[in-house]
Amino acid sequence: MCYRDRCKQVGLTLIELLVVIALISIIGALAVPNLSGWNCRQNTEKDFINLASMVTYMHGLAVDRNRTMRLRFDGTRQFIFYEAESVTKKTACDSNDWKEPPNEAIELKDTGEILYGSFDEKPFQPLVSGSSQVTCFHGDGSVDAGHSTVVWQVGKVCDGKRYDYQLNIHGSTGFVEKNKFNNLKNDWVDF
Repeated sequence: MCYRDRCKQVGLTLIELLVVIALISIIGALAVPNLSGWNCRQNTEKDFINLASMVTYMHGLAVDRNRTMRLRFDGTRQFIFYEAESVTKKTACDSNDWKEPPNEAIELKDTGEILYGSFDEKPFQPLVSGSSQVTCFHGDGSVDAGHSTVVWQVGKVCDGKRYDYQLNIHGSTGFVEKNKFNNLKNDWVDF
C-alpha cells in the first residue's frame, strides 16, 4: 500500500519529453550538413585510394608478366588497362599492339576532377580529363619513357573546402608516391 506523499513513480513528464525532442532536433539539424561534407570527402579519398591501388597493381603486373601494360583514362570516370600483344622490352605507348583483358577496369564514382601531367613539361600543366591520359608500365619497372615523373591528381570541393590527392609515379623506377594537399601548410604532405 502506498500513501500519496510517499509513493513516487518513475517516468518523464510531457515537458521533459518535449525538451528532449527539441534538443535532438537541434543536434540533428547541426549534424546533417556536416555529414554530407564528410561523405563527399570520404568518396574522394576512396576514389584516390582506388586509383593508387590500380597504379600499384599495374606496375606489379607489368613486372610480373614482363610485358608493357598501358593504363588509360577514358574521360568517363573509368580507367581501362591493356596488355601488350608481344613480349618486347618496351612497347611504345602510342602503338596499336594492345589487347584488353576482360573485366580489367576501375571506375571512380564521385570525384570532381582528375588531372594528369608530367614534370617534364615546363611549367607543369596538368591535362584535364582526356583520352591523352595514358601511362605505360614496362616489364623492367620503368614508367612511360623512363625519364619523367607522371602525376595523377584526384580532387573535389566539399563544404566549400578543396580536397586534393596526388600520385607521383617516378619514371625510372615506377615508385608511386602518394600525397595529400595540406591547406594549412599550403603544401603536399605524405598520404
